[in-house]
Amino acid sequence: MAVSGCGAVIGSLLVAAAARSEGTGRLLLGMTVLYGLPIVGVALSSTLWVTLPMLFLAGMLGAAFMSGNNALVQHRVTDDVRGRVMGAYMLTWGLMPLGSLPMGMIADRIGTSVAVAGGAIISSVLTVILGLTSSAVRDV
Repeated sequence: MAVSGCGAVIGSLLVAAAARSEGTGRLLLGMTVLYGLPIVGVALSSTLWVTLPMLFLAGMLGAAFMSGNNALVQHRVTDDVRGRVMGAYMLTWGLMPLGSLPMGMIADRIGTSVAVAGGAIISSVLTVILGLTSSAVRDV
């Protein structure tokens, strides 16, 4: 947890230092796709010295994505609808356990490593598909 937390601090600081608005959509898509790689690495690793750098990268990419995404949402909406938009945005956190149930069932039947690696691969592939099909996301 400490290694992942250190990566998260670095990732958040990198987003805060970037302060750019062009190409943010492509950057967020790239970070989301890349986030799957260290998660697969952690899921399949059996060596501590391989797992620790992967956890650092996962923490850094995850925090950078979440910070960048939150900042993007805040900057793209007008003041009169910001509260409603952020309320809808927060629903994604409340709906997250719905994905945990099938992941837990897969982990119980096949194995935790397969479930975690499979989930990371699926989310990265879906992000690539979103990036390729949605110019609204890419061109932010």
